[in-house]
Amino acid sequence: MNTALILSIVALVAVVVLIVLLSMQNHKIADLREALDDATYDLQTAQQHFHDALPTEVLTRQEVQLLIDEEVSRNVQAIADAQAQAAANAYLTEPVVESPKVIYFGRPTAERMFDDERKTFEAYETSYYRFTLMKDEPEQAIIDFCPTRQGAIKALDNRVKTIEPACELTVNGEKPQTYRQLAQGSAVLKNGFWTVVKKVEIVYE
Repeated sequence: MNTALILSIVALVAVVVLIVLLSMQNHKIADLREALDDATYDLQTAQQHFHDALPTEVLTRQEVQLLIDEEVSRNVQAIADAQAQAAANAYLTEPVVESPKVIYFGRPTAERMFDDERKTFEAYETSYYRFTLMKDEPEQAIIDFCPTRQGAIKALDNRVKTIEPACELTVNGEKPQTYRQLAQGSAVLKNGFWTVVKKVEIVYE
């Protein structure tokens, strides 16, 4: 095996390793492009050093393999370091996305209002409505009708107080057992009370 072939194998192995690793991090390609250029430069420099350091006598197969392994190991480590740095930079720059604030209420008043002091932050058996607060306007909320299965039946039995103030209700059949929400409602907070601006649309069937 001559020196040119050895160098070709070293370069081919290093480039293949670079391509495979970079393809697995395609979403970080912009961050890794500079690292790839540096690694390529380092590879070329290492190849030149390798060539300059070759002894005049013929190397054994074991010696050639050791040289190849060392070169590949150095380049793989360089790429791993670049990936770790890119991941660290991405972690520092990516914005933190906050989950929308959600609160729950039981039944409303006859005037289509919910007392803010009676809100809960978890859904209970007596919870009928889920309010999702707007991130930029926390005094406005989207309303969903979300009782439990048993709670939905109780709500229908007492629809005048539980459902009708906050929902546009359609009932299909004499004894419906389930409900579907057709459209969300909305509410605004003022003076400690959430007032329904748009009713939730639901159908029992």
